Amino acid sequence: MLTIEVVGEFLGIDTNSGLYHYFRRHFGEWFPDLMGIHRTNFLRQAANLWLVKRTLWQDLVKQVPQDGLITVIDNFLVPVCRFARAPRCQGFRGQAAFGHDEVPRQTYYGFELICASVSQV
Repeated sequence: MLTIEVVGEFLGIDTNSGLYHYFRRHFGEWFPDLMGIHRTNFLRQAANLWLVKRTLWQDLVKQVPQDGLITVIDNFLVPVCRFARAPRCQGFRGQAAFGHDEVPRQTYYGFELICASVSQV
């Protein structure tokens, strides 16, 4: 599951459902158990690994050299328009993108903003 998520992130596949369908279609022989499970079980397994993913992320952050002047604190989503109106939305065309917010579990059309802290030296 972790391998599928890492490769999916690299390929730009943003949803777990998209990961499921892509890897079943293209790499089913590499992940034979994937061919025998239903999509909802796949999604449940991905969600249940949140603690493992968080621990792995914290270990990786400790190993990567960081700039002491800039620290990323968090990111959040800023919708441009309602999802149902997104195909007709003219504002920010070419700049905004579709994405998925896991907190309210909905797809949005907008921006992802990253909050950073800058230290004064």
